[in-house]
Amino acid sequence: MVRRLLLTIGIVAVAVLAATLLGPSLRGVAHPLVPQGPDGTYQCSTCHGPGAVPSAIPAGMVAPAPPADHAAYAADTCVSCHATVVAQDPTTPSYSRCATCHAQKGKVTTLPDGETLQVSVDVDAFRSSVHGDLSCTVCHPKQATIPHAPLSAADLRAFKQDMGNVCQSCHAEATASYEQSFHGMAARLGVSRAATCTDCHTAHAVKAPAQWTLEERATQCATCHTGATASFASGWMGHTEPSLGWFPMVFFAGKFFVALTALTLGVGIVHVELDLLRWSTNKIRGRKEENE
Repeated sequence: MVRRLLLTIGIVAVAVLAATLLGPSLRGVAHPLVPQGPDGTYQCSTCHGPGAVPSAIPAGMVAPAPPADHAAYAADTCVSCHATVVAQDPTTPSYSRCATCHAQKGKVTTLPDGETLQVSVDVDAFRSSVHGDLSCTVCHPKQATIPHAPLSAADLRAFKQDMGNVCQSCHAEATASYEQSFHGMAARLGVSRAATCTDCHTAHAVKAPAQWTLEERATQCATCHTGATASFASGWMGHTEPSLGWFPMVFFAGKFFVALTALTLGVGIVHVELDLLRWSTNKIRGRKEENE
């Protein structure tokens, strides 16, 4: 009797130990956080069901369709029974539902002209950026519903310009100074490839200017200016106008060319007026000579 009891206890102990050690691998990959709609309802049908979006399913995971006897249940009530499904939250609540899909590496979407847009987000870099405490929909209000509505931008450049307009909705002072910068003036003159906000500051790993190293600036500059080095990046003036204390050489060069332009135009105008005066004087003299 004692021997059987000890054997039973031993089997139970081995089973418990096996479940503890092997449980995670037997259960498979933890379920990612479930996407939610603007009203907070869970959108399980994004991955499960006949209307599932294949691109939303994380790589390496299988999203089975719900059993036939579940047809009577509303799509947003799944977690009433499957409560553990939403237990895994790898990010902060403000953008955790977006990270379910966008934290996946190599995720892209195709724009109308055939160009691909990288939609993967480095969650750690975003969380440590100056925008890390913002919800994704603050900058992407049109993407609040899941599945997302198609992007309206025709190409990658148009998309970046649209996002630049979103930046301007909060950063009015920076926008005003940007319009006076080299990039801003090029944009106002209609240069389609002129750098927008995200070209220089990146889309998600946004840093305050004081936090950028020259090497980081050079890397970002090189996305448009091939071969840009730290020396090239050191000449970047940002949005600040040159002054006696900020890039004085550029300040004096600008003043010199303004004065040179004014002098050239002034001398040219005086020269033209003197030439007209000479021409009119000769005309008058010629007429007098003819009358005599």
